[in-house]
Amino acid sequence: LENLGLNKKDFANAVNMSYTSVTNWKQNNEVAGWVDSWLENYAKAKTLDDVAKALKPYLKNEK
Repeated sequence: LENLGLNKKDFANAVNMSYTSVTNWKQNNEVAGWVDSWLENYAKAKTLDDVAKALKPYLKNEK
């Protein structure tokens, strides 16, 4: 989460979970199986958003 600029509360909100559930993962030393793939997709989307933002000034607006 830290590497992606997310804290536990932001992550919980993004995946529509309670903050308590997310914090319990550390206490139970178990993370839900889907979390790794979700974080990987989040990282890719963030990278693509950054690329799109960087390219936007160079693209013509088509109407």
